Amino acid sequence: MALELIKQALHPLAAIAWGDLAIGRLGVPTVICSYMFVIADSEMNEAIQKFHDAGFIHKSWSFGSAVDPKTVSGNPVLREMHDRTATSWASLDCHSTRFTLPPNSGFADSQVVLFPNSYVDMTLPTSASDPRFHAEDNLYYPEVYPLLESIAKLQAKGQTTGEWEGLLNVWAITYLYGHLHLADNVLDSCGNADILRWFNTKIRRFEGGLER
Repeated sequence: MALELIKQALHPLAAIAWGDLAIGRLGVPTVICSYMFVIADSEMNEAIQKFHDAGFIHKSWSFGSAVDPKTVSGNPVLREMHDRTATSWASLDCHSTRFTLPPNSGFADSQVVLFPNSYVDMTLPTSASDPRFHAEDNLYYPEVYPLLESIAKLQAKGQTTGEWEGLLNVWAITYLYGHLHLADNVLDSCGNADILRWFNTKIRRFEGGLER
């Protein structure tokens, strides 16, 4: 499996599953379009080198483009399409490092995305017993509250744009809050007024609520 190759490449570095991978583990039916992980800021360079050493291909182009735009540089229509895609995913691209799996792995179309933990505002666990996570070897799956809080923090900062902003909204509101039937007050204890303002607005908490 692609996930096993990724875990082996990173070992023994700890990584937090994020995005579709983390949401799916919580019971939300979702298609894993990419494998997203949170790495400690201090270990990002080591993680990147581990992927290089394992034969993963560094993806210098945008998250939203399946192929390197350089391969279609002679086609102005396709080039313009890739340029629009890059603009739409710019706020993800500038905060992540991306790879595709090794060409001979059978999963070469799969994408790996690494975020430094400071970007998603989530601290790495120091032991497998950390109640915020479910541990599987060196991979940690966040429970619903820390994952939702992490996404909400990103959105509350107002620095996500385009397709990335839209995808984060889907994850937080449609998938986590909606599909898992979370309580309206799920984030009330976070102590951050900006997060609560963003979340309460999105779920229409004081405006009749959302249909779920």
